[in-house]
Amino acid sequence: MIEGWVATAFALLTLADVALGFARPYIDGRGVGALIRFALTGCTVVTLLVGPGFGLAKLRGRPLGESLGFSLLPGLALLAGSGLLAWFFAPRAQLLKLTAKDSLDG
Repeated sequence: MIEGWVATAFALLTLADVALGFARPYIDGRGVGALIRFALTGCTVVTLLVGPGFGLAKLRGRPLGESLGFSLLPGLALLAGSGLLAWFFAPRAQLLKLTAKDSLDG
């Protein structure tokens, strides 16, 4: 019962972190705002690392304690895959950014 509340809280904090990242992508790194950002980023990492494996275990109807070590693998694969995609598409995104800037300067 409490696991559902904890998972929901972590998911909501992750959404808050993503929204804050889009609203204010840069902070100066000092003060309470930096501590809040650090805590929210920690919640995001835990959610993305543990959440997919726990979700798959729930869908398959297996108890979480049965294969707890393997429940981290889907989240780890998700994080590694998204990192590889970002690394692969970064030069193209930079090129599109420069092209858009040049067309605006005119």
